[in-house]
Amino acid sequence: MDFFTSDWHLNDEMILKVCKRNFKNAARMTEVIVQRANQRAKLKSDNIIHVGDFIQRGLDRGTGDKTTQVTAKEVLAVMWANVILIEGNHDENNRCHTVGKVLFRKVGKFDCIVQHYPSFAGGMNFMCPFYDDNYTVINICGHVHDKWAFRYDAKLNVLNVNVGIDIYPYMIKECDLATKIEAELKRLGKTPYWFM
Repeated sequence: MDFFTSDWHLNDEMILKVCKRNFKNAARMTEVIVQRANQRAKLKSDNIIHVGDFIQRGLDRGTGDKTTQVTAKEVLAVMWANVILIEGNHDENNRCHTVGKVLFRKVGKFDCIVQHYPSFAGGMNFMCPFYDDNYTVINICGHVHDKWAFRYDAKLNVLNVNVGIDIYPYMIKECDLATKIEAELKRLGKTPYWFM
């Protein structure tokens, strides 16, 4: 089963204030996020698809205390599921191996683009071959933290679906996400684009 999530910002002390995350410190936040991820995605056959901004490295936004910081390698070693990392804007020097900036993935019956950025934030620059007024592209994204869960981009005919941890506490299951996408498409009166 696929689980989608984004913007964990592990080790990041600043994110506690910016997103009003209710943790004593970044070390505790990291511990709880990893623990809850393992409670949901328990099998090696499960995939956690993390859509950018996985972990902070260094002391610029980190804990300020090297003894409490963890590395991406240490976190991934204790994750029970297979973790697929997509590159986000805070992932430049965290030494994570990402699959790249864009992934195409089925979510239930829907063909989706999976990337860190929403369409209106420059995330769809590669999308020209897919553009069609009649069919809506579904873009699974993060980056916007707690701003919204769904946002329709009428200019590009894209339904942006935010899977950030600040919207959905700690992860979304594929079946839940597919149901939510279907309901939002129906509400908008849109037909999804099929890639595959």
